[in-house]
Amino acid sequence: MGGRPSFPAKEDVMRLIDEAWGDWDSVRSHFRWQVPEHFNIAQAVCDRHVGGPETTALFYEHEDGRQEQYSFRDIQRKANQFANVLVGLGIERGDRVGIVLPQRPETAIAHLAIYKTGAIAVPLAVLFGTEALRYRLPDCSAKAVIVGADDLHKIHEIRDSLESLRKIILVAGQPGDDEIGFADALAEASDSFATARTRADDPCIIIYTSGTTGNPKGALHAHRYLLGHLPGFELSHNFFPQSGDLCWTAADWAWIGGLMDLLMPSWFYGKPVVAYRGRKFDPEQTLALLARHGIRNIFMPPSGLKMLRQVDRVKERFGVKLRTIMSGGEALGTEVLNWAREQFDVAINEIYGQTEVNYVVGNCARIMEVRPGSMGKPYPGHIVDIIDADGNALPRAALKIVLPERDQLFIARGRASLLTIDFDLEASHTVDVVPTPALATSEPFIVAEIDPVDSKDIRVRGRLIEVNETDMWYAVRVRPFHDHANDFGRMKVNVTDETEFEVNDEPYKG
Repeated sequence: MGGRPSFPAKEDVMRLIDEAWGDWDSVRSHFRWQVPEHFNIAQAVCDRHVGGPETTALFYEHEDGRQEQYSFRDIQRKANQFANVLVGLGIERGDRVGIVLPQRPETAIAHLAIYKTGAIAVPLAVLFGTEALRYRLPDCSAKAVIVGADDLHKIHEIRDSLESLRKIILVAGQPGDDEIGFADALAEASDSFATARTRADDPCIIIYTSGTTGNPKGALHAHRYLLGHLPGFELSHNFFPQSGDLCWTAADWAWIGGLMDLLMPSWFYGKPVVAYRGRKFDPEQTLALLARHGIRNIFMPPSGLKMLRQVDRVKERFGVKLRTIMSGGEALGTEVLNWAREQFDVAINEIYGQTEVNYVVGNCARIMEVRPGSMGKPYPGHIVDIIDADGNALPRAALKIVLPERDQLFIARGRASLLTIDFDLEASHTVDVVPTPALATSEPFIVAEIDPVDSKDIRVRGRLIEVNETDMWYAVRVRPFHDHANDFGRMKVNVTDETEFEVNDEPYKG
């Protein structure tokens, strides 16, 4: 690996992307990865911000309204203490440590402490039931688990199946005989700890996928994966950081979206984050939170934004002053985009990523047009293309999809899908490709044209394999068939009303 050997001190922190580079194409052409040989997330997001003037890292608001404030020095001190606790429990480099906690200071502290020791964090959502934990904790051979009082009973119920588990660390509540209290353990530990000199490609975290297609898969990431998020993070927040930026997300920090789409990148640049997680999402409380703290930058999935949209007279009643909104995880409709412009004077920057490969495609309203239905373009440092099973880039062809007379949706038989295109059947418009790691596009936009007036033909530069219903939006999943076009000629699908795919080998000329 090349590049600079270490990252600069806090006062020298600069964006990886210079706004002076100009438009999207110029940004992509100027950008170069800079990955040092040695890199540790805890040092990059916390340790290096300590030593100068005290700066705030975290504002924590309890459900009852109580507030706490932590500087980077506070976070470092507690992370050092907890790192010493972990070492005292026998945790070594490469050992897995589960974290079953919501948004709260101890969650972030636990992550940094684990990274400091060279161990591997395994974030697990508090929404998981016992069966979800019964699968994941043994699967990763967790040697310790940090859990809140509300979820301790889940660990108790599956304790006999956790053969590798040595210790349960309880955050809040009274620890039992087989447990230690987080606060008590920190009080007795030294706040001095030498952060492990990890390599950039040393593993640091396992994040489990949702398990929608079989058992959940543990995605193992290295310390360098933080660096991989930064180009998209900077652009999706319109050249983050800016003076006064303050970040919050409704997403759980156990999800890669909450952890790596907001918390860790914000701290990389020395910018503060608000932590708050109510027992359920309340749109009016959320808007009040944004206004109360003067939050400027948020990551919120479309489902949350749609709930905010149901609140009357947001601009008039709450006075929220957002600079940027990043969204991803599901399709974002035109109505939500227009609503955000009206109520916040902000163009939502939609992005695409997933647990295995995150923040690869997205928007930046500062230097590009944000188009309804578009996931944007490949962020700098990422190459997005259509490939075959051997990794070869494929040429484009066209496929004509003939839908039935009525708005019947269907699921086609076929092999694993590779690409998603979102579109609304109720209107004729163009939309853009949503790529996945297995299949994407070498051009920023692949267009699907929908004509509901005539035969509801949809012409796509790509190949259809599956259609799924999601609310009022529909996902068309696409795969290459360059060597199998004749096999597809006319393909029956498993629906009540017989529906056919018709292959059109003529190049798309839209």
